[in-house]
Amino acid sequence: MLTSEVEAPLVLVRWHDAWFDVDHETEQRNDYPVETVGFLIAADDRYLHVAAERLPDGEGWRAITHIPIVVIDEVVELTVVLAADLNGHEPMATAVGGRRET
Repeated sequence: MLTSEVEAPLVLVRWHDAWFDVDHETEQRNDYPVETVGFLIAADDRYLHVAAERLPDGEGWRAITHIPIVVIDEVVELTVVLAADLNGHEPMATAVGGRRET
């Protein structure tokens, strides 16, 4: 895994998760689409590793989702753009996407 000292792209990953019904009361679902947004900190032959949080002082990452490559439909790399707040506050970060297929 990468340390938080390395720049990691911000991504949106669209993928299909497993699911279960603990009470066996709902109809069977054929699909469970999920969208995960975070820092793409690593990728290998089997998984994309996406972290929700970067820790201070190079301590690493937290809240990491490990997404199997075979269930991913799309990866969109997001670009952070500073935009002025409509109420005249300091600029805030806004993410815009550019598609990248898996």
